[in-house]
Amino acid sequence: MKKVTAKLVEVTPDMAAGMLKHNNMNRNISQLNVKRYAQAMQSGEWEQNGQTITVAVDGTILDGQHRLWAVIESGVTITFLIVYNVRKEAIATIDSGIVRTFRHLLQIKGSKHPASAAAVTKIAWICDTVDSEMNAGSS
Repeated sequence: MKKVTAKLVEVTPDMAAGMLKHNNMNRNISQLNVKRYAQAMQSGEWEQNGQTITVAVDGTILDGQHRLWAVIESGVTITFLIVYNVRKEAIATIDSGIVRTFRHLLQIKGSKHPASAAAVTKIAWICDTVDSEMNAGSS
């Protein structure tokens, strides 16, 4: 068994495409997430947050497919921390926690009423989006 190693790698769109050829045991792609990540990469808002691209001994992508697809879609080279030589069986323990919601982010930022603030924000966004769509044809 090879030793697990980690390395900072500048991943180009071509490299991401090559890595994704080994993406054969992952969940379905969320185009919404890929688009959101790609927009952040293109605008320079992408944050290096310590999250890794995880690769098995045989090259299988265990974690990071959405970020790799976003590199391709954005056309931007992004530096990732890539962890190599992880056992394939470890995929059962990757991303198995609770999804961080907007309410969680508000709580982390110190909001006194994160659930209420998140709900009000969602309602305001829905109203703004619906209003924009309904008035899109009128000038």
